[in-house]
Amino acid sequence: TTLPPALQEPSRRLCDEFPHRDLWEISTPQFCTDLGTAQALVAILIREAGAEGFHRLTQDHRSIFVLLHDLHRSG
Repeated sequence: TTLPPALQEPSRRLCDEFPHRDLWEISTPQFCTDLGTAQALVAILIREAGAEGFHRLTQDHRSIFVLLHDLHRSG
C-alpha cells in the first residue's frame, strides 16, 4: 500500500532516524526489539507528537510505552 502524500515525508524522516534498519522493521506493525531501540523510537515519537514524556508499563517481559501529554503538577 502507499501512504497518503501528507504522511510520506514524516514517515521518510522517521525512517531516516534509523539508518541501520531492515525492510521488515519498517513494514511490520509490531516486532520484538531491544530496550535501547524501543527508547529511541519513543524519544522520536515524543518529539514528533509534541508529548511531554512517557511511561513504560511492563508485564511478562513485555513493555508498552504510553506517551504523556498535558502534564500538570498538583499541589
